[in-house]
Amino acid sequence: MLERMLKLLAALVSLQGIALLTQLLLPSLFLRNYGMSAYGEWIVLSSAVTYLGTLNFGITTYASNEMTMLYHRGEMEAYHRLQSSSLVLLSSILGLAAVLLSGVFALPVSRILRLHMPVREAATTVFFFGCSALVAIAIEYVSSMFMVVGRLARGSAWRNAQALLNTLVLTALLLKHQPFSVLAGATLVVSVLAFSACTIDFFRIAPELKLSFRQWHWPTAQASLKPSGMFGLIFLQNILVFQVPVLFLQRLLGGSSVAVFAFMRTIFSMVRQMTTALGSSMGPEITRSYGGGEWPTLMRLYHMSEKLIFTLAIVCNLGVLALSPVLLVVWLHKPGLFTASNYALMALTSAVMSIKDHKFFFQYCTNEHRELALISFISYLLMCVAAYPLIIFFGITGLLSAWLVAEISQVFLIYRLNRQLFNYDASVTLYPVYRFFAITLLAVPLCSWLAQRGAKWPKIELTAAAAGAMIVLFSACYALFHLGQLRELMGKKLSAMLRPEGPEAVV
Repeated sequence: MLERMLKLLAALVSLQGIALLTQLLLPSLFLRNYGMSAYGEWIVLSSAVTYLGTLNFGITTYASNEMTMLYHRGEMEAYHRLQSSSLVLLSSILGLAAVLLSGVFALPVSRILRLHMPVREAATTVFFFGCSALVAIAIEYVSSMFMVVGRLARGSAWRNAQALLNTLVLTALLLKHQPFSVLAGATLVVSVLAFSACTIDFFRIAPELKLSFRQWHWPTAQASLKPSGMFGLIFLQNILVFQVPVLFLQRLLGGSSVAVFAFMRTIFSMVRQMTTALGSSMGPEITRSYGGGEWPTLMRLYHMSEKLIFTLAIVCNLGVLALSPVLLVVWLHKPGLFTASNYALMALTSAVMSIKDHKFFFQYCTNEHRELALISFISYLLMCVAAYPLIIFFGITGLLSAWLVAEISQVFLIYRLNRQLFNYDASVTLYPVYRFFAITLLAVPLCSWLAQRGAKWPKIELTAAAAGAMIVLFSACYALFHLGQLRELMGKKLSAMLRPEGPEAVV
């Protein structure tokens, strides 16, 4: 089990590394070649069609989880019915969406989004972005099929290749100052190439599981719609939390504010991507253990990962908060973008999201996600309702405040679902969450003060001070979250991997 998790983690860390490269490289190129306002408009254009990602309706997630469990139980007839039925549903949805997407050329896109560019250019950019989003759904479906045969790391590798190629192509085009429509068109071409390569590779790796429409079964498709729809509701929340606020900022404050918010969110998303990669690496093992009724393994995964992710959420987010002025200087050469109060709110929000994601994964990967979907959707919907007037009166600070409240409420609500999942086992408690908030509420003001004072220091001095703060935070987390237990367990597992003939090698 540990070996599979480490392989998948390596693939996911590579993906996050590529994402980090993209987040560091592309915004700086946009600023240099197009300006801050134009970069804000690029973000708005991409956000305008992100909702198309929800056309998956959760079909991929539900089907891949369920097919993995069916495959490992040897129920191949049910497996092939679900595979064909989900493929027919998804292909029909994407085909219809592609036809309807062409209607964007009849809309005054520039006026609707308040953009400073010709209508035709804006519509073409949105069309290419939309088609890329549809192809991305197809890539996700095929790459997730690798999980069935225990080789999800290989599927993730194809997504890595797509992300890296996309970054390289966009970099070359940005240096030549190409129009937005050309940039978006290049993204679509890369997506099509990645989908073709990933599909061919899956057919080669698992020819007995070759994707097929032949065993389409309407009752199976109908039975999968409700649980898939709940996953779709979860995907829709990403639009509410990541894209709708951008559109609000564009309408109320303008493109420059969008860019300022995007830079701040990008800095902390780098940390969250790391904790998300850890959670995602556990996903196939959570699904496999739950499907096989291996409760001790599932419980061990829950508690050990909780210790690690809570620690990383605190140390890394608060360390980045203290280091933010240096990052803005090195990355964008714009130290004036740092605002202590907003960065403190963003750091706390990012840390809370990291621990929420840990609780989230155990519901998500076991198809026990119905209440989870409703909780997340309603919480973020209320956030958006509250954010609009708060942005009017308090700007970006108002948006961040509403976002933080939504994330905190979800932590406690999803914890209740985790207790139900583990049949109210006494070991699943809120004590780690209380410890988390005790540390962050004390440390965030101190790290914010350090960043504000250190903004005037030489970069090397602030970097050293931030590193010192992270060491102190790690020491506190090591004691409060009992990381010594995790260290001992990992030592035993790694020793077993190096001695595969020993009895400890069997998980």
